[in-house]
Order: sequence, then C-alpha cells, then structure tokens
Amino acid sequence: MARVLSLRQQLVGFAKILFALFMKKVRVTLTMVAPTAAKLVSAANLLRTHGVTIESVLDNIGVITAAVPADKLPIVKQLEGLAVEEEQTFQLPSPNDPVQ
Repeated sequence: MARVLSLRQQLVGFAKILFALFMKKVRVTLTMVAPTAAKLVSAANLLRTHGVTIESVLDNIGVITAAVPADKLPIVKQLEGLAVEEEQTFQLPSPNDPVQ
C-alpha cells in the first residue's frame, strides 16, 4: 500500500533535498597518522556517515581528499587519527585590472 504524504511532509522533504544540494562544502585533504588500507577504508566509511563526499583515497600515502559540508567540518576535525587541512584558494586579478 502506497503511503500518502501530507503537503507539509512533502515540503519538509523537498527543503531537506534543496539544503543538501546547495549546502556549502569545504574541500579538504585528510592525512592518516599510521595508515593501512583497512584503516583508510574504515575512515572513508565513517566520513560518509557524516555527509562527507569522498573524492579519492590514496592508500599508498595515507591520504583522503574530500568535500565536507561546512556545518560538519568541526566534527570531522575532531576525528581521532586524521589530520585535516582545508584547501586554500586564491583569485588572480583580471589582466585588465590596474596594477596595484
């Protein structure tokens, strides 16, 4: 039997989907102190439970690159055995901008 959702339930569900799609994510590099392939897979799975999008797992060097929702970054930084480094970005001025 199909479950019928109220308009309120549908709107709340839609709002959650939009929030997830447009939530700012911070790109990070996570380095494991004493890496093994099993530990890295376990860490990647744990990160996924916190809403982290895993981009790559470099098991030879103990590094995971990922995108972390901004509101989850403090939680990820507290995970034991992982060093978290946020990606640094910069913007060059346009060639037409005056020299400063």
